[in-house]
Amino acid sequence: MDNARFEDQLAAGCRALGVTVAADLGPRLQRLMSELLKWNAKVNLTAITAPEEVLEKHFLDSLAVLPEVTGAATLLDLGAGAGFPGLPLKLALPALGVTLVDTVGKKVAFIKAAAASLGMQGVRGLHARAEGQPETEGIPRAEVLIARAFMDLPDWLALAPAYVEPGGRVVAMLGKAQTDAELAARAAERQLRVVSARAYRLPFSGAERRWRCSPRSRGGACRRARRPVGDSGRCDTAVFLPGNARRCRVTSAARIPPGGEGGASQGPR
Repeated sequence: MDNARFEDQLAAGCRALGVTVAADLGPRLQRLMSELLKWNAKVNLTAITAPEEVLEKHFLDSLAVLPEVTGAATLLDLGAGAGFPGLPLKLALPALGVTLVDTVGKKVAFIKAAAASLGMQGVRGLHARAEGQPETEGIPRAEVLIARAFMDLPDWLALAPAYVEPGGRVVAMLGKAQTDAELAARAAERQLRVVSARAYRLPFSGAERRWRCSPRSRGGACRRARRPVGDSGRCDTAVFLPGNARRCRVTSAARIPPGGEGGASQGPR
């Protein structure tokens, strides 16, 4: 894919997703792609290696959540893999402080190398396992917590609140489609609320995505995970629809303090 086609496809994809990015994002994403493919030739970081697919399924899929992240000061990407969605979001939002956590050392090494190569400031790669104890794990809490289908929903809802600052947001892309009632029931088990759904399709393959987002209410203790995060990889519970479409839900859960709802729900900032 030459530079002109990359820029055209990026612009078309962003228009289709309804997101606006700076004019200089294209060259920086191209440099990130170059680093990814160079590393991937030596170590297995991703099965997606065709430039057109990297652009759509890694870069555009990451940028699609810009509306949920814009305005935040800090982002924590748990189960970041080779840096998605955290690295593209950082390139689109240079002032955003981003911490990317993964249990696979070679992926964290790539994140650090790519950040250094592209001159990203405020990016931290951590080789760690999130088990609900951020202080002892050395994982900082953030205003926005994000993950892409790296664990089952009940475990995610048990784990996530421990890593979110009061007033922050939990955003998770889940591979297994569930009804609103199912999601609400799962959230209620953890004294959480689930609101603000939106769906979209990736612009070229037509793969379907669904996001849910809400802020976490201030106050109240965070529940901790009952069991560790597994190493099984992300999106292994994805439901593939006709035409290779993948249905994903991104869920944000707001904490309900003891004794009440803790205020009205808010939409993404």
